[in-house]
Amino acid sequence: MSQKCGLCLKERELKISHLMPKGLYKKLRKQKTNSQLILSQSSSGTSGFTDKQVVGKFLCDECEQKFSKNGENTVVRDCFDSRDDSFPLLSMLDRANVLAEVNDRVLLDCRAHLDTESYQYFAASIFWRASAWNCSKYKKYCNLGVKYQEEFRLYLNGEAGFPKHAYITVYIDSDDDKFPMLSFPVSSKKIGYHQHVFYVPGVRFLLRLGRNVGEIKNFFEAYSSQIMFLKYSFKKHPDCNFIAKSLKVDFTPSERLKEEIIKNV
Repeated sequence: MSQKCGLCLKERELKISHLMPKGLYKKLRKQKTNSQLILSQSSSGTSGFTDKQVVGKFLCDECEQKFSKNGENTVVRDCFDSRDDSFPLLSMLDRANVLAEVNDRVLLDCRAHLDTESYQYFAASIFWRASAWNCSKYKKYCNLGVKYQEEFRLYLNGEAGFPKHAYITVYIDSDDDKFPMLSFPVSSKKIGYHQHVFYVPGVRFLLRLGRNVGEIKNFFEAYSSQIMFLKYSFKKHPDCNFIAKSLKVDFTPSERLKEEIIKNV
């Protein structure tokens, strides 16, 4: 049965689409283990073992392939892999020129070593998907707004350039002991702009939307780009403490997870 594709808006047979690419889940598991992943859901305030992935009929096959070809394949290949502790993206950035360094954060010029357009497309596709996804549960946490949601759709479908007042920062975890994590996009309001964030293993994607994003805009303009890359320590970043505290306070573990926690304490 034909339905309207969320991206091209054409009436076509829709495929089962993943909110977060399927290949990312494989990179969260250690090699030679069949253990399930732990899913923490803000909607229910619970944590538990699961193999569940967020899927739904949203895109046609042609648009699914467009997402894979233009960004997903590259990012899934390059992000941290728990199975063998490899991190191709971090290795590639060892050759990049340093633009600025503040504390543990190192801003890099990656253009000669990295397909930055694929990362920009991938990030845009995830933020847009979470906002446009036909499930109110996820719209609640990530909402680009009507104007930007349509601008991103046009960009992703090849009908327009990247939205004018959108700036993406890609954070690459340089810690020796990585904490692989996959999170759905969440939105927050800042002074003068809106911020949207999600994680894939070893990488944090941050999108700033608005005319007044602060002094960081100067770096983007000097770099003549709307995407920047920097190495940082996740363990020293405020998100690390916030996530750890939230998991302890805001989520109730399932009985099975409680048993595993007790065993390993």
